[in-house]
Amino acid sequence: MSHRRQIFFFGPLPPPTHGMAVVNAQMVELMRQYGDIWVGNSSPGRLGRGIAYHARKTMRVFWALIRIPVARLSGCKTLYGSPDDNLGGIWTAAVLLLGRLMGMNVFLHHHSYRYLLKPTRLMRMITELAGTSGRHIVLGGDMANKLSSLYPAAQNIIVCENSVSVPDDYAHRAASEYVTVGLLANLTIEKGTLEFIDSFDAMVDEGLLVRAILAGPVSDPAVGTAIRTACAKHGDKFVAVGPLHGPAKEQFFAEIDLFLFPTAYRTEAFPLVLMESLTRGVPVLAFRRGCIGALEGQQGVDLVEVGSDFVRLAIQAVQSLGNANTSRDDIAQAALARNAANLARLDTLAAEICGGQGSRA
Repeated sequence: MSHRRQIFFFGPLPPPTHGMAVVNAQMVELMRQYGDIWVGNSSPGRLGRGIAYHARKTMRVFWALIRIPVARLSGCKTLYGSPDDNLGGIWTAAVLLLGRLMGMNVFLHHHSYRYLLKPTRLMRMITELAGTSGRHIVLGGDMANKLSSLYPAAQNIIVCENSVSVPDDYAHRAASEYVTVGLLANLTIEKGTLEFIDSFDAMVDEGLLVRAILAGPVSDPAVGTAIRTACAKHGDKFVAVGPLHGPAKEQFFAEIDLFLFPTAYRTEAFPLVLMESLTRGVPVLAFRRGCIGALEGQQGVDLVEVGSDFVRLAIQAVQSLGNANTSRDDIAQAALARNAANLARLDTLAAEICGGQGSRA
């Protein structure tokens, strides 16, 4: 380690790929510009649950707990991490307890609404272990209000939206008489996969000229069966392409006209995929969950109240696409400006975590 400020990171990194892990990786890279980072990766390396999943996660947590004293003795004074929103929060609490006993400052970056829907004893313990001097990073104003009201120890709060990686240029949608709707996610019931399929079925029944592209990994057999049934029913008009990365992901956004996000995931926070879609000029129809409401008024965004008839509203959205006054370029430019501001804020935050003293590497 050099003379620069040292930070100990604790939390999941890809793989698997999900919002928290992606933002964690982004923050680690941003902090490396200003300080030296000790990495305590708690990721089990795979989706799903089981003995192998928990064994690998436990081993990684114990390795992090061993390294924290080593880091502290080497001069590391700051702990930055993302709290687990379920029973894994026990590991977060253990890391915080050790770090605080060794006199480390704490930054906690929150990515879930699970413990904001109602207070939990585990999150109360975590916020109390972080102390009144602990800094809490949240993804929007609503998240900040809920965290501070439910957990009195969490009063030192920083609001900072997520940012996403963007290409130098995005591909333009080829003209077609068909409207293509898409969903990119970990394809589960909670993420709205079945409602997406229902929406497409209803569009076809209405006589609309539509295609659908589903992208992302499938771990639920019931969801897999529903997707195969839809593919068989609609032929080449309904396509499931599996997990996408890099150029294949860019091609997905280039081929769709409307991103549907009927998420039923109760702990949804600020899904990266919505900004990914908007920065490529693709309009979004989504349930207003978590911090998604922060996108109210953003060009190309249509938010639906939870409990509304998403299928009906999706049909209306497809029907009105041809009459939209906002072009893909307009949507992309507005989203790119917002994303750039978010990235600048995250960069400032990374410098602050590192004490604002490190020079860029």
